Amino acid sequence: FEGIHTCHFLGHPKLSQKPQWVRMHNQEVSYYLHLAKQTTSWWKKIYFWTESVRLKHYESKLSKATGLFVISSEDLVYFQTINQNVIHIGAFHGFTQVKSQLGLGDFVLYHGNLAVPENETAVLWMLKNLNPQIPVVIAGNKPNKNLVKLCESRSHTRLIRNPSADEMKDLIQQAQIILLPTFQPTGVKLKLLSSLFQGRHVLVNPEMVQGSRLEEIFEVFHNSTELNNLVKKWFLVPFDTKMVQARTEELIHHTDQIKSKLLLHHIFFGMA
Repeated sequence: FEGIHTCHFLGHPKLSQKPQWVRMHNQEVSYYLHLAKQTTSWWKKIYFWTESVRLKHYESKLSKATGLFVISSEDLVYFQTINQNVIHIGAFHGFTQVKSQLGLGDFVLYHGNLAVPENETAVLWMLKNLNPQIPVVIAGNKPNKNLVKLCESRSHTRLIRNPSADEMKDLIQQAQIILLPTFQPTGVKLKLLSSLFQGRHVLVNPEMVQGSRLEEIFEVFHNSTELNNLVKKWFLVPFDTKMVQARTEELIHHTDQIKSKLLLHHIFFGMA
């Protein structure tokens, strides 16, 4: 079962003789609660809160599974209170090797779905706190009017709306720094893995890497002062072959090939 939303037949009598595994995406209860807190729309607040309550009730169904596969160490601890057989296998992302470009870029990039409240909050915080003289590109789908207006008011900020997959790949590879703050520490963000496998220097806050087991790869900032100091430090540092090699070594256990083999072993050979 891929995600809790697909679990209607989990525990069905006709499946009683079959192993039944669930691949969890994240803590959906916490995710919807965070969305409810961050949106300014009252009807969205009600919707997200209602979904959170419904999912909390529905989570008990996961106890019927043979086991759960989770994407973060934080989720491992959380779901062990529901099912005793919980295994951490990181998110699948589609990248087979590090393709970070050598040399220098000339802008800082934030990328993500701008229609999601948590991403909009992150961008607003970043633009408010980052040195306004730093060239910044914001790329993502469906930015609202307020975000568009804010980007247009900043002479060193460029907004790229609804980029194609190829455009996004080019932006990630061309950027000198990829900046990914978040205030919602739920699950592992695919944009983080995308940035690591394709981008140069990646700066994050603690919430972005919480539970990812990737904490050693990044420069982490805790406040706006640290953010600006790190941007100043890395903006003129070329990405070289040693950096590519070091990242490749760090990410070798996070490729889809390795994770697929581990998942299959657990399902078919019962590895503990």
